[in-house]
Amino acid sequence: MPRVRIPRVPEPSVFRVLIRASAEEVWNEITRTDPPIAAFFDNRMHVRALEPGARLAMRSPDGAYTGVVGRILEVVPHKRFRHTFRFTHLDDPSALFVTTSSLSKAAYSSR
Repeated sequence: MPRVRIPRVPEPSVFRVLIRASAEEVWNEITRTDPPIAAFFDNRMHVRALEPGARLAMRSPDGAYTGVVGRILEVVPHKRFRHTFRFTHLDDPSALFVTTSSLSKAAYSSR
């Protein structure tokens, strides 16, 4: 009988980052669509509406290059922002990631 190889699924990575700023300041930074966002490699977020199901793209300031695409999964203003993302330069469509930014008065964490 042939052996069936089942690929192992890696454990999810969890990163916690503390930022000395209010939850509102961090929220405004990670959801803005005008000037480039330093935390997103100086790209601009393009999104029609900040709501679940909306498509988002991280584009160069001149709009000529799209480095990341995804969909918004959850929005709780000033508390939680969750979305998928995929780097456009990767040919593997299964290389889809989910990031969750949970904000509180004491700390900001991103998973």
